[in-house]
Amino acid sequence: MTDKVQRLVGASTSPDIAEALAARVHDPLWFLARQWQAGEFAAENGGTPVAVNVTTRTVALETLHVGPTTRTIDPACPLEAQIEPEADGGWNSRTLGYDARVDAGDVTFEIEGYDGRELDWHDFRHASGSALFEAPEVTETYVPAALAFPGVPAARWWEIEDGAAYFDSAIDPEPNVLSMLLPEVFYLDHANWFLVPAPVRSGSLRRVDTVEVVDSFGVITEVPAAKADGTALFTLSKGEDPGDPSVFLAPNIAIQVVDCDVLEETHFLRDEASNLHWAHERLFAADDGTVIETGTETMGPGTEPSQPGTYYRAISEAARAFIPYIRESEEVPDTGPTTHLRRARTALSATPDAPQYRGEIVAGAPIIDEEAIDAPRGLRIRRLQRFVRGADGAPHFWTGRDRAPSPARQRPTLRFDYLDEVKGQADD
Repeated sequence: MTDKVQRLVGASTSPDIAEALAARVHDPLWFLARQWQAGEFAAENGGTPVAVNVTTRTVALETLHVGPTTRTIDPACPLEAQIEPEADGGWNSRTLGYDARVDAGDVTFEIEGYDGRELDWHDFRHASGSALFEAPEVTETYVPAALAFPGVPAARWWEIEDGAAYFDSAIDPEPNVLSMLLPEVFYLDHANWFLVPAPVRSGSLRRVDTVEVVDSFGVITEVPAAKADGTALFTLSKGEDPGDPSVFLAPNIAIQVVDCDVLEETHFLRDEASNLHWAHERLFAADDGTVIETGTETMGPGTEPSQPGTYYRAISEAARAFIPYIRESEEVPDTGPTTHLRRARTALSATPDAPQYRGEIVAGAPIIDEEAIDAPRGLRIRRLQRFVRGADGAPHFWTGRDRAPSPARQRPTLRFDYLDEVKGQADD
């Protein structure tokens, strides 16, 4: 015997959909109860923001100081193409990074130790000048939008919510107070947060003077600037100065810089066994432009004994591609003694005219600040050709450098305090 299952589906044959859209319910008090449970009756007589009036002052980034050169900033050209070219001398060999200064009105910003990868506003530090620059006030009106993010509750009860994220998941690897407060803020207070789009022209510095919120009742409320409270998050500051939270910097940077051919690659490494730092030239450009990968070759004659026998060696000979850096003390005015790294040599036959190093990276770095090589595995410095398109579509090519943690673990194979057996030529 087989049971038959029948399915009843309601369908409307009326051409008028007003009745269906009315969404009548049998028990309206159920909806009132749901509103009470959601706290909608606990009103504070506050209106919904409908407009935001923002008064600002804006000045353009005008002057760029790179090395010994000073030039007017081209707003259509990304700053990377104006800071990084080797010919301008912006690379600081002591800190293994780029240094530059930018002027906007009477305000000056410093770029110190930029690593040549993804320049952005956080690379700028306020150096001098006041944010109260003489610029005309401009008031613009924006329409605020409700805060939205994956997993936010739907604004209406009958909407289907996004299931991409759940902030109240029962699976929490590290339960704590914040993990309990987070769902409460998202689910109960998300409707109290709004976003105001206030576009800033690329290559400019903007100060927000006043922010006025107009609500649905016509009430105008001025919103004060948030205090930095000793932090430098999202502010342009230097040292312990928290900066002005009302100032926003929008540098004219590239969306993406294309890395082309690598001309040189040098790894700066720390070697605790020998108490030295090493510059390992893995790639260098020959005189004809060919990029050569180094091996284990040495400098050649002049280091081996001429007669066979047993010889005492204090240290073995390292490959030519490993150039040592020795710690030295330095007296700096107003700051006292400090330590830097001085370039040395392992090849006895090396001379100033025929040095052990062959690349421009090591050649331009006779002295390096010890704290510059702070990565546990060392640093990788590359000379490479780069390309970017400006805001006007014009192409820009240059040869620059970048700095990143070293992915290599290679170290020079050294032996200390040992006897070396040197054999003579075999008889014919």
